[in-house]
Amino acid sequence: MKKFIMSCPFQPTFQLKLTKYEVSNNQSLDYKETCFPIIPVINAYAEENEEIELIIIESDNPNVIENKKILTKEIEDIAKEKKLIINQKVIPTKYSEDISTQLKLFSDLVSCIEDGDTVCACDTYGTKPTPIIQNMAISYAYRSMKNVDIKCVVYGQYDHMLNKSIIFDITPLISMDEIANNLARIRVKNPAEAIKNLLASDIEE
Repeated sequence: MKKFIMSCPFQPTFQLKLTKYEVSNNQSLDYKETCFPIIPVINAYAEENEEIELIIIESDNPNVIENKKILTKEIEDIAKEKKLIINQKVIPTKYSEDISTQLKLFSDLVSCIEDGDTVCACDTYGTKPTPIIQNMAISYAYRSMKNVDIKCVVYGQYDHMLNKSIIFDITPLISMDEIANNLARIRVKNPAEAIKNLLASDIEE
């Protein structure tokens, strides 16, 4: 099954604004205005009439309750637009950056992924450690499970200098981490050059 992972934002609702994300390096992510970068990912990678799962990390921050209402409306809209069945799975977590919270989140995320899954994720929202834990979890699933495919990982940014929103496909960084680990095991002398060569099709010169 295709599974999409995101964290529900906890900034005040007035800061959560509809925006048209400018696409940095993956034109399939081009989409209309949205508050959540995961929505363009669903639009790009879910096929019409497909059943998918949206895994939502929800911290116990009061702003999450209101932001979830906005998210629910956008989920309903994209589901109607593409005739999707979107099953939502909530992972509750503490609004905390302590290690025990991060370890539990890692375990909870891994338990959501199964053999044969295709995984997409959004690293935009959550506490500072959240995207690290998300990427660790999907990388672990890729390494330890059968036929798990990491299809797309994105990050949505608001550039205050340029006054615009940008969505970045950072999937090559996940691949780079996997390659770096493998190169470290065999003690390659020039790992940066080896990584660049192996990722040549994904890295923009």
